[in-house]
Amino acid sequence: MTDLSKTIAPKSDQLNADDLIAGPKTVTVTRVQGQEGSDQPVSVYFEGDNNKPYKPCLSMRRVLVQVWGADGTAYPGRSMTLYNDPEVKFGGIKVGGIRISHMSHIDRAQSLMLTTTRARRNEYVVKPLAGSKNEEILLRAREAADEGKDAFTQFWNSDEGKRHRDFLRNHLADLKERSEQADAASQNLAQRLQQQNEAGEPSEQEPGDPIDSEILPAEEDSQDEPDADPSAFEFAEGVTAANNDKTAADCPYGDDQIEQKAHWMAGFKQQWALNSEAEG
Repeated sequence: MTDLSKTIAPKSDQLNADDLIAGPKTVTVTRVQGQEGSDQPVSVYFEGDNNKPYKPCLSMRRVLVQVWGADGTAYPGRSMTLYNDPEVKFGGIKVGGIRISHMSHIDRAQSLMLTTTRARRNEYVVKPLAGSKNEEILLRAREAADEGKDAFTQFWNSDEGKRHRDFLRNHLADLKERSEQADAASQNLAQRLQQQNEAGEPSEQEPGDPIDSEILPAEEDSQDEPDADPSAFEFAEGVTAANNDKTAADCPYGDDQIEQKAHWMAGFKQQWALNSEAEG
């Protein structure tokens, strides 16, 4: 095979989007160098970079900080997949740019809100970078389990699930627990919705709103009432975070608090959508 991709590589002192025309590239970081006051203040060196580091734009620097943290000295040894996004604009013209699609050292997809124009922000998702085939299969199984028992059962009975059952059985207890927690959160929500409908309480959401499947907030959140639904507090926290320009990565609830996290994300997403409409 004659590899023509090497003959079209642009001459530069850094990794460019054109270097990725042939396809995505997974790199392993060797060191991170800062250059304060520069238009490109961060240089990420990686194995086989030929002294042409990746210099992330502002949006991708935000991704790195949100996912891996602000300490660049912790990055060496970690990996990420870079690709050429032809939709990136400069001066209103599509010129292409380097984006990050996958990152190591995360066990599930990370959702962030990134500014795309002066008046609009969009969701940006970074997926886990599997270190092996088994890790990749386990990540997909966890994603299915986090959607509930039906979704996990469908994955378990799929061709892929059948091929890897011997491996997945080692993690079956955890996967079942995740699916049960997801179903419990969904069932609790359904019960609250039914109770609100029977009581004639008004809904703050429009029919078909994608957040309907997550949480419907109470009209008021009173911490003085001992019987107040705690989900309303978590929802309100999410609303406040969106109003304070936080991102989904700022959610204070971890993976072991699935129900609380779902409530917080529901409030955050709803308020972020309202803010985006107002700015637009």
